[in-house]
Amino acid sequence: MDQTTRHRIAALTRGYADKTEYFVDRLARGLARIAAANHPKPVIVRMSDFKTNEYANLIGGAEFEPKEENPMLGFRGASRYYSPRYREGFALKCRAIRRLREDMGFKNVVVMIPFCRSIKEADRVIEVMAENGLRGDVPTQRCTVHKYRNLLAHAPERLREEVSADYNNMIYATSAAEIEKKRKAFLRKWRLRCQAVADCLEEAGDRLFTFTRLPADQWKSTRTTSAIERLHEEFKRRIKTQTVLPSAETAAMMFWALLASGQISMRKVDGWKTHAAKSADLPIDLAA
Repeated sequence: MDQTTRHRIAALTRGYADKTEYFVDRLARGLARIAAANHPKPVIVRMSDFKTNEYANLIGGAEFEPKEENPMLGFRGASRYYSPRYREGFALKCRAIRRLREDMGFKNVVVMIPFCRSIKEADRVIEVMAENGLRGDVPTQRCTVHKYRNLLAHAPERLREEVSADYNNMIYATSAAEIEKKRKAFLRKWRLRCQAVADCLEEAGDRLFTFTRLPADQWKSTRTTSAIERLHEEFKRRIKTQTVLPSAETAAMMFWALLASGQISMRKVDGWKTHAAKSADLPIDLAA
């Protein structure tokens, strides 16, 4: 790593004898602001899903990131979390989440794992989380849109329309009991029609249905990360020449400036009127 980058890192982490503590402390405190503002309402923390070219643009990132022809399908999401090339970085994020939940008391934080491509990959990520103190008591919501895409990728082209209809019929059902019933029916049907489709749905397990623990009018905002991704893309587009904002306060100022000028528009998050409602203590029984 060149001396200029080392000096930048030293300046950022001034006051921290343990430089990793800078990352854990800043991340935990930043998330705590959001968790505190919404407590006891659930707050979904989507673990990072930067692509290699995006990590390379961070301070010092170019020294560690591979160059990929198609970063969209490369070393990103869940595949990074258990890799020796990123495992230590993911451990720091787990430490921050653990501090947030255990030391600060924000049990309302729910972890979402993005871009998980196989059952084996999901199991390996869960193992790494457990090694870092995040066990089954941390509720996790898998993105239903990403799972939908995975299902279609596992289905023959002639069956994709039917898989799509069955999946949407299940995910967009109006009650937890109805979702449970339709999930069992989905698995029974597709174990006979296409085992790969059934296996793909089973891979996500109960984590695909964590949203059913919340009031029904919050489901639309909880099922998917699409709103987060759209806002992320908007920020990336507007800072592409600078790549990194100087502080969290700068990001907030830019967001409100865009909002006030009408260059972006936001709506209330679905279910905002019932955010004070306590989520269910246990996931619904989705054994098929």
